[in-house]
Amino acid sequence: EVRVVRMLTGTTRDPAEVLGNIPPNLASCTVEKVAINAVMAGCKPEYLPVVLAAVEAALEDKPATDETINAALAATDADISPIDDVRASAWYRRHLIRTLTQEILADVFRA
Repeated sequence: EVRVVRMLTGTTRDPAEVLGNIPPNLASCTVEKVAINAVMAGCKPEYLPVVLAAVEAALEDKPATDETINAALAATDADISPIDDVRASAWYRRHLIRTLTQEILADVFRA
C-alpha cells in the first residue's frame, strides 16, 4: 500500500477517478487501479502521467489519429511539472516527455 501511495504522488488526479471501463466485463478502471498495476510493473511515479494517458487512449477504443494522440499529449502536459537543474532545463524535459509519449502512444495505437 505504501508503494501505491508513493506512485500516486506522480499525478494530481483523484485516485477514485474513473478512466473508463475495461472489456469484456466492463469493470471500472480508476487512477488507483492503474497505479497498482504500475507499481507491479516496476514503473516510477514520474512515469504515471504517461501510463494514465496511454490507458485512457486504449480505453477510448478510437483509431489512431493526430487528434486522439494530441488529446493524450495535452492530458500528459497538464499533469507534469519537470524541474530545471544542471542536467537539463524544464523546457527540454517537457519536450522529451512529450516526444516520448507521442512515440509510445503511436506504438500503442499501431499494436
